[in-house]
Amino acid sequence: ASGRWVAMNLLVDQFLLLPLALAFAEEHEGGTLWQQWRQRATSIVRQPMVIAVFLGALFAVWQPTLPAWFDRALALAAQASVPLGLVVIGASLPAKPPAADWHDSLLVSTVKLLVHPTLVLLFAALIPGVSPEERSAALLFAAMPMFSVYGAIGARYGEGAMTSLATLVATVVAFVTVQGWLILAIAV
Repeated sequence: ASGRWVAMNLLVDQFLLLPLALAFAEEHEGGTLWQQWRQRATSIVRQPMVIAVFLGALFAVWQPTLPAWFDRALALAAQASVPLGLVVIGASLPAKPPAADWHDSLLVSTVKLLVHPTLVLLFAALIPGVSPEERSAALLFAAMPMFSVYGAIGARYGEGAMTSLATLVATVVAFVTVQGWLILAIAV
């Protein structure tokens, strides 16, 4: 049952929230509201991250048989993705972040680690028929720090240092906050 919540969460994140967030991040001037949204939609469809999400979903549904050499190459790339993500985050962290980056990073981390799980817990309590296990799964999924791709998205919009710092801060602080949410999940 909890796996269903995780799957729904990932589907909503990847197919709805990510494209919407990227659409709002895009800046387009001039023209009617319809023209601006068309420009945003065109820009979103061309972004590599969105293309990768939809191609991944297509491959998951289609399940093609890949040549062995290509399958091995993909497996190797998958194994390298986490270490490379950590290198990118580390490389984008400035040696001495400006005070504004610290302030913004702490704000983002607080919202992600405290406000987001609280809202998820409240909304899960309002939905009829949600079991305690499902509510706990949703709560713990929301309590995790942001994905490492957050820094790459921020870099695209000139906020790479702040978003990488926020990822670092949230990851370190999550060692404490996730424990608190685990205790609450068990008690609820």
